[in-house]
Amino acid sequence: MTSSGTQVAGGIGGANTRTQLLYPRAVDFDSASNSLIIANYGGHNVVRWILGATNWTLLAGRATGMPGSSATDLNYPMDVTLDSYGNLYVADT
Repeated sequence: MTSSGTQVAGGIGGANTRTQLLYPRAVDFDSASNSLIIANYGGHNVVRWILGATNWTLLAGRATGMPGSSATDLNYPMDVTLDSYGNLYVADT
């Protein structure tokens, strides 16, 4: 059995860099920006990956991949969604 597809975000490996994801948990599509909004569980952040881009931009949490407990930190985000007004909702553990 063979399969094929198109890679749109991340790659092989699990590094926490702007070109990789670390245990992505949930994805929502933002049609306004033609991008994926990704709950990057292992990276302790939420990122936007524009389709065709080679890296992501940070939306919430820390780019360093460190968890935290302050109002601006995330600790293993589980789910993410955008409403029709563009508001971002994150379920964090």
